[in-house]
Amino acid sequence: MANEHLFFPLDQQDWPVKIDSSRQLFVDDYLLAQTNAVKREVHQPRLHPANPLIIPDQPWEIRQDKGRQSVTFPFVHLDQTTGKWRMWYRGEGRYDLPSGERIPFPGLFAESEDGIVWDKPTLGLHAWKGSKQNNIVFHGGYIWGLFVEPEEQSERYRAMVKLEYGKRGGYYPYTSHDGLRWQRAQEYPHCVVFGGRVKGARTYPVGGVGDTSRFYFDEKLGKYIGDVKFVVPAAGGRRFRCRGMMESDDMVHWSRPYMTFYPDSLDDPDSQIYGHTGFCYQSMWLGFLRVMHSERDAGRKQTSVELTASRDGRHWTRVARGQEFMPLRTPEDWDGNYVDPTSEPILVGDELRCYYHGAWLGPEPTDDTPQCIGLATLQRDRFVSLNAAGKPGWALTRPLTFNAGHLFINAQVADGGSITVEVLSADGQPLKGFYQRDCLAIRDDSTRIPVAWKEHSVIEPALGQPLSLRFSLTDAKLYAFWVESI
Repeated sequence: MANEHLFFPLDQQDWPVKIDSSRQLFVDDYLLAQTNAVKREVHQPRLHPANPLIIPDQPWEIRQDKGRQSVTFPFVHLDQTTGKWRMWYRGEGRYDLPSGERIPFPGLFAESEDGIVWDKPTLGLHAWKGSKQNNIVFHGGYIWGLFVEPEEQSERYRAMVKLEYGKRGGYYPYTSHDGLRWQRAQEYPHCVVFGGRVKGARTYPVGGVGDTSRFYFDEKLGKYIGDVKFVVPAAGGRRFRCRGMMESDDMVHWSRPYMTFYPDSLDDPDSQIYGHTGFCYQSMWLGFLRVMHSERDAGRKQTSVELTASRDGRHWTRVARGQEFMPLRTPEDWDGNYVDPTSEPILVGDELRCYYHGAWLGPEPTDDTPQCIGLATLQRDRFVSLNAAGKPGWALTRPLTFNAGHLFINAQVADGGSITVEVLSADGQPLKGFYQRDCLAIRDDSTRIPVAWKEHSVIEPALGQPLSLRFSLTDAKLYAFWVESI
């Protein structure tokens, strides 16, 4: 179904896989042994009708000398204690310190009761042209990595902040007890941006890191991750953007970056890898890859979003190449040709919320529309489906080792369609009572559908005995399955 066999040339269809009770997605071929008459489809999120949610309407969000207006790079957190939504984002304004030093890009804060209608509170923390009546939380810096600790921690919030003024250009660690009042944790940056220099600093963990690098804590790996942008030389004197990852146990000592994404022969010649937002999701890792195109139409930095996947958090693949997760749109759309989902999705009920910023970037900066912040939503797990349309199809998993429990699926079945599941032993033979004919046909559209057979509702593998699942589909889309242990 994909080119994954080129990366993993060994035949693994008989190799057992141990799964837990988390949801198993079909974004790649990792769990699949064989398929017939099914196709993989990437599903695009729904753009919220209230978009754009945040627009640049304050002086510190507008660059006066060039007229640029932008609110960008949203990092969003839902506080489970208070139920309030919090957002840290970047403004476009420039202003002068009393020393005469010019400061670009203030870091700003917004809050919301529902994650849709946002307020820019007056915080009174930092002066803008002599007044503290604003929502500025950083002078000349903005967040590119947010870490929220348990409430009992005194410094509950930590961040990697990008400073862009003077000779201090780079990514610095900051701490805060409330997410509003921040202190820089050390004098020198962890990463220096593209050949920058920091006066007085002798060494840095990493240099030459680009301006769309993102930092996060990977709960599965137990590591801090820097998903960094850098530029490498190519044939003919060209240079192109690509992505790499570096790791740390303490946000101080970092590994050397290793490459994860780069434009290849399957990409259009004008493609660049501009950004990546990776995150843990259920049994695996997913990500949003920003692919920039420079020659598609009259704009510049035209950036669409593809879906990525990983099974170990370090080696990544691009899902269903050619199927975009957030495609380019039109000049009439506020986010017509430039989209950037900075934050990982937040699950609310059965809905995943993906906050992003976007704009229409014309041939010249003076042609740009304001960069604004919006919201795209997707039903949980429904990034990718296996589809059977017109004629029956099936998908057989590799042998799976799991605890006894109830089988559930996330699926969408059209009128007249159905899904049934057959359970097979290690030798490929259906188990008694778990034949396809024994399965109660599923005809629902739901993110949580129990699977049952005429005489069974629980699958009980023998100790250590792997079992395979054969999903038979007719006019249906299958997104995920999982076994809830009993």
